[in-house]
Amino acid sequence: MSYGAAHAELYDPVFRSRGKDFAGEAEGLNRLVRSRFPGARTLLDVACGTGAHLEHLAGYFDHVEGLDHSPAMREVARGRLPGVAVHGGDMRDFELHRTFDVVICMGSGLAEADSPGRWPTRSPGCRRTSRRAGSSSSNRGTSPTTSSTGTPPGTCSGTTGGWSRG
Repeated sequence: MSYGAAHAELYDPVFRSRGKDFAGEAEGLNRLVRSRFPGARTLLDVACGTGAHLEHLAGYFDHVEGLDHSPAMREVARGRLPGVAVHGGDMRDFELHRTFDVVICMGSGLAEADSPGRWPTRSPGCRRTSRRAGSSSSNRGTSPTTSSTGTPPGTCSGTTGGWSRG
């Protein structure tokens, strides 16, 4: 799905009117990450959209960046987060030439993939970008899930809520 300027402008107000709590979800994710990896300092939000989660996550991590395929959504995120890199790219295959302690995909990003076989679990970008086990995501904007699957470093594995680097 392609998100244009009208969608990007309405995205946050519509979700907030339906009770979405970006700050609360970011706080919950931070607690989850800290319980598993207290030293996590860097985070990448894949399919970051307008940057509403990233805005709050920036207060919990030393360095955050975002990735989204929609130019309009990236424009909103960049306006909200001056000084934070928000990259253009497809969550299924991207290259940022660096790694992150935590890689997430919150909200409906995973639902936009046309099949589970195209989720970031199979993504070369995920494997190249996530530095350690326990990156998490949620495909419905609910509480994030994590998995410790014992898979080799550099591989991604599925969870019920999204994906996690094992």
